[in-house]
Amino acid sequence: MAFTGPSMLSLLASAATQEQAPAVRSVLTDVLHTSLRQCGAIGLVGTLLHVGLSALGLGYNVRWTYDTLAVAEANQVVVLGTLIVAALSVSALVLAQMQCRLRTGRGFGVVAILLTATVAMFEGGLRDTFGTVYVVPAYLVIVAIVPFRPRQVLGVGGAVALVVYAFGPTGPLWSGSAAVSPSMATHLAFVGGSAVLITATSAALYRRHLSFGRAQAELQQTRDRLRRVQEVARVGGWEYDPDTDTVHATTSLHRLLGVSSDRDISREIGLSVYPPETQTEVAATIDRCLTEGESFDLEVPLDAADAPQWARIRGQARRRPGRSPRLTGTLQDITRRKQREQALQRERDRFETLFEHLPTPVVHCRVADGGGTIQRVNQAFASVFGADTEDAAGEDLCGLLDPDDPDNMEALVERALTTPVQQIELSCHTSQGPRHFALQFAVQRRPDDVVEGYAMFVDITERKRREHKLKRSKEEAERRNRQKSTFLANMSHEIRTPLTSILGFSEAIEDAVTAPGEPDVPLEDFSRRITKGGERLLETLDSVLNLSKLEAEAIDLRLRPVDLTTEADEMVEMYEQEADAEGITLQSETPDAPVHVRANQGALRRVQRNLLTNALKYTEDGGTVHVRVRSGPDAGILVVDDTGIGMDPDEVDDLFSPFQQAASSPSQSYDGSGLGLAVVQRLVDRMDGTIDVATAKGEGTTFTIQLPHAESSAPGTAAQS
Repeated sequence: MAFTGPSMLSLLASAATQEQAPAVRSVLTDVLHTSLRQCGAIGLVGTLLHVGLSALGLGYNVRWTYDTLAVAEANQVVVLGTLIVAALSVSALVLAQMQCRLRTGRGFGVVAILLTATVAMFEGGLRDTFGTVYVVPAYLVIVAIVPFRPRQVLGVGGAVALVVYAFGPTGPLWSGSAAVSPSMATHLAFVGGSAVLITATSAALYRRHLSFGRAQAELQQTRDRLRRVQEVARVGGWEYDPDTDTVHATTSLHRLLGVSSDRDISREIGLSVYPPETQTEVAATIDRCLTEGESFDLEVPLDAADAPQWARIRGQARRRPGRSPRLTGTLQDITRRKQREQALQRERDRFETLFEHLPTPVVHCRVADGGGTIQRVNQAFASVFGADTEDAAGEDLCGLLDPDDPDNMEALVERALTTPVQQIELSCHTSQGPRHFALQFAVQRRPDDVVEGYAMFVDITERKRREHKLKRSKEEAERRNRQKSTFLANMSHEIRTPLTSILGFSEAIEDAVTAPGEPDVPLEDFSRRITKGGERLLETLDSVLNLSKLEAEAIDLRLRPVDLTTEADEMVEMYEQEADAEGITLQSETPDAPVHVRANQGALRRVQRNLLTNALKYTEDGGTVHVRVRSGPDAGILVVDDTGIGMDPDEVDDLFSPFQQAASSPSQSYDGSGLGLAVVQRLVDRMDGTIDVATAKGEGTTFTIQLPHAESSAPGTAAQS
């Protein structure tokens, strides 16, 4: 094999570095041991053969005694050389048996070359001949035996040249002169040229060793990777020969099947690892693959007593000319994968069961920018929203969840793409009417980059009602608290004012009685004022008592037929004198026929009295108060209107609240506790009636009360005013 200069120089420079690879050194060491065994055996056999032939007189005539070594004769040098060859051969066998290191083997090679070269030179000197013809072959043999690096081979060649120069016939040992004779120069040139050629040859051989070492290293790495892959993947290879009914399996397959690696596996043994019901399927698949040539891929259970195990069997037929096809394939233990799949399937089944039977409406959708598409809905959603589970699939998510405001849902979906969990409250139309829901929307991104979302509707209608009721209760409590403050302010005024009047006039009367000499005191006027103050105080307390009883429903109002016309006429007649005293015109307009209503007579009189006193109190001198009675289709109607100060229509809603007046403050210019209209409204409600107010500031107020007709009354027969 020829080499170019640069490649040779590159090999000489980098050989040591390339040997650092463990696989390369392993190959070189194996070559060394093999060569040492072979050459050691050949050398030992050659030595024994040479000695035997010499003893029979067929070789050199050598006398094999120690004394002959002291005589400088050629045959005695041959004896020494023979002994050296025998010693080297035995050393080679010993080193090979001891599995010596590469460095030790190379050292042995250098010693062997130098010894053989020295012996050859001595023999040449004794025979008066030059023995380089023996040195070069020995040099070549040793280099072939020991895998030297090319640079080492060249160095050994130089050492051989020094031996030839020192021990040659004209060398310093024999001539005593260091000069190089022409014949010595020729022999040195021969040795040097041989060293170059041998180095080139060893470089080629060494490169083959390196290539083989790298190939071995790659092969070993591949084997190691394959072994690790088989161990991790729990897979083994097999080949079935139907002609011999034999399954050739890898070690990993024997280990997976629990079969000894030195045991032959037949088809029957191979099928025995499967349950009986599976053996028929596997056998049929193998036969079909052999006859039709199609590959197969099966996942089957293994016949394991301790725990369920699964295997994946793959096989393919390989045709052979003139012979039956063989099956080649793999068997992989997929028990763990099956366990994970079964566990995952159980989780999916549980999720599906939960999804379908969850009492809360749930929607599964696929989310994209700007919205989503519904994949499915559970039964609760279909029941609550009146949707069909099959028709809902494919519908727009935002339009279905909140048709009144789809933009709100689109914004929710957009937020969910960045923050996976979102929650809002919304009102939806359901089969039971409007309901309030807390919508929890969660998304997740699958490995295939598809975004899925789940929308769960939690009905919070009752909670909203409770919150609304609590809010109303709070507002009512705050309103009552304000009423309490107003009550305290009004009651302190309403009680203090008459009491102050009573006490003041009582003291004046007492002073008049105890001091007869004082000027005349209008005792009658004082007495009247005391009486009026007492009546006002009594009216206030009576109103408070009546309102408290009505609030507590402690008054039993027994309803019976009452003539509304008669009651109105009598009430107008009772207050005519008071109206005249105030300069107010009091008029009544009642039908000729009675208007019977279902009411409580005492409560009705209380209602009329409160309305009339209010009308007279808030009507100024010269004003008019009308009391009208008429019969409606379903109820008797009592109307009390005046031309008084009136009030702002916006204040009508608070008019029937306790302690509310047109001017509700301690400095008001009108007497009264503010309880009269509250009592009126509650009495009318207790009698199943209604009361309406029409008013305008500065124009007067009209109260309209409707009470249901009594059963003895014939509605519509009374005259209409």
